[in-house]
Amino acid sequence: MKSYKWLKGSFPISISKVFDVLLLNKYTDETGEGYVLNKLRESYISGRYIQRKYQVIDVLDPYGNKSEVEVINYLTIFFTIFESKDWFIEIENPGRSITPFINNLSRIFGFGFHITELSMDLEKILTTLDIEFGSHRLSKIEITNINLENKGVGSLII
Repeated sequence: MKSYKWLKGSFPISISKVFDVLLLNKYTDETGEGYVLNKLRESYISGRYIQRKYQVIDVLDPYGNKSEVEVINYLTIFFTIFESKDWFIEIENPGRSITPFINNLSRIFGFGFHITELSMDLEKILTTLDIEFGSHRLSKIEITNINLENKGVGSLII
């Protein structure tokens, strides 16, 4: 099952210039982090952000002797950046944290770049679904992590 996270953002330049900046910050073994870009279209860019992390793990052998093993882990975030009237960032199957990705975007784009949570009018979405799928049967829609007036987080299952 795929899950997505959408963020509303703002970039201080055009989509083709965003592509150029991401291309200048491509992933290499020397840097250990960067972008691998798949597509540039008139209204969107798709690719992935990769960050290499080293982790030291203590391992016990059957005799109780402890040794350290260095493990390389890769954080990979698949994303699509859309430019229309507003900018949107779609993250496919977000893991535990997308903070390294957001921090890296902020670092390379600087002032003029910002991210906010995407707000939706659920009544409008449900009305549109009713109009579009009125004669069809929709088995399930699940929306989680809905911000409820900064008092809590909720979910909606239809």
